[in-house]
Amino acid sequence: MDISTMILCSYAVASVLVTFGGVIGRVGPRDILLIAIFHIIGYSLNERIVFSSIGMVDGGYSSTIHTYGAYYGLTVSWLLAKKKRPITNIKISYISNIFAFIGTLFLWIYYPSFNYASLATNSFEQHLIVVNTILSLTGSVLGTFIVSSISFGRGLDMENLLNATIAGGVVMGAPCSFIYRPGVALFIGCTTGIISTLCFHYLGPKLVTSVSTTHVVFTIFMEFLDC
Repeated sequence: MDISTMILCSYAVASVLVTFGGVIGRVGPRDILLIAIFHIIGYSLNERIVFSSIGMVDGGYSSTIHTYGAYYGLTVSWLLAKKKRPITNIKISYISNIFAFIGTLFLWIYYPSFNYASLATNSFEQHLIVVNTILSLTGSVLGTFIVSSISFGRGLDMENLLNATIAGGVVMGAPCSFIYRPGVALFIGCTTGIISTLCFHYLGPKLVTSVSTTHVVFTIFMEFLDC
């Protein structure tokens, strides 16, 4: 066991959290334990295939953490679709938004180190990944604030800001080590922030009222917005 092993374990936990986002409110602790056990088995196999068999370059582990977590969550949601109805009376309080905002702030700050922790082997690569991730995060923040301010007619929406502002860090996970133009990273992040904000705003209300297969698909699609 060394620090590299602990980092990879943290990545596996993050993938479980992505899956949990698709079934939150419909499962209990026992269900989560079973989901997590089978998730880690599949995650380890997928990680082996992606990096050992295919040889993919993915510094932020987007293909294993977010993509696998989303597909696994989609499968679980599909299995639970007819058995466990989602919560339809979700209430967001000011206090919960404040705590969520603090969590989002920490994610924003630490995302550069999250992306380069497993891949960077020299100082140049580390600087490249950090700069690209920060620029992408900045772009997603700009896109989110612009769309929230001019499109919805009610000012900034906290739920949109909490989710879409860190989308730039996630989307930069895979290409962060081979983008050499800062404008490209900024554009990718800005585009991601815009798409994420629009989807959270227009699809979000439909997700809490639909209990059909469409609900399941779009619930996991919201997770893909961070991929």
